[in-house]
Amino acid sequence: MNLSQFLSSGGGKLRYQEFTSSGTFTPSSRLIANGGQCFVTALAGGGSGGAARISSATNLSQACGGDAGQLVEGMVTVSAATTVTIGAGGTGISTTGTVGFNTNGNDGADTTFGALLTAKGGKGGVAFSFGTTHSARGGDGAGGQGQYVTDTTTTLSARGGAGKNGKGGGGGGAATYGVSHMTATDGGGAAATATSGDISATNAAANSGAGGGAVTLGLSSASSQTVTSGAGGSGWLRVVWFE
Repeated sequence: MNLSQFLSSGGGKLRYQEFTSSGTFTPSSRLIANGGQCFVTALAGGGSGGAARISSATNLSQACGGDAGQLVEGMVTVSAATTVTIGAGGTGISTTGTVGFNTNGNDGADTTFGALLTAKGGKGGVAFSFGTTHSARGGDGAGGQGQYVTDTTTTLSARGGAGKNGKGGGGGGAATYGVSHMTATDGGGAAATATSGDISATNAAANSGAGGGAVTLGLSSASSQTVTSGAGGSGWLRVVWFE
């Protein structure tokens, strides 16, 4: 049963409660007396973007945007107070130095409604050495897959995948083809690339469950640079019921 079906089949006064941080859902005595049925929508924390530093002209690197957290919705039956845990977004990767590296982003955490419903955290973006079989891509969103770049085609976009209802977009991948190819929507963070200096990708919005942007730093003669990928967005949860 989806939310529309639940609403059309319900009786009594419609109620809802949204959680942007962890807490407790306490059902009313009337809800319990009516059977305790609720419709829950849960969005997990998004993963952070990957981070890469190119070490030489022959050892190139790319990084992918973080995936959005899983979006799960369904009917549950409550009989008592229920713990709500809002998943944190994956923390961004931050590294300073001149040595080349490829560091995957951190995963987001699960959002849970007691033991009744779980949304799994999004995966951190992958970073890797450049090769003919690899591609930088935007993170997957709750409503669609991220786009990708390869070194053997002219498919240049690494935009994050679409979310749903304004939340849960994938983070942008570090495509090195210009800002327009590294964007994200629905709360996701945009990627960033540069050839020198400190550089940071964009964090996903709070409570969006979206993925953070990837970051890639190219060759530079500077002594050290700080490279920081975008953090994933924290999750969100809503409970709907009649009483």
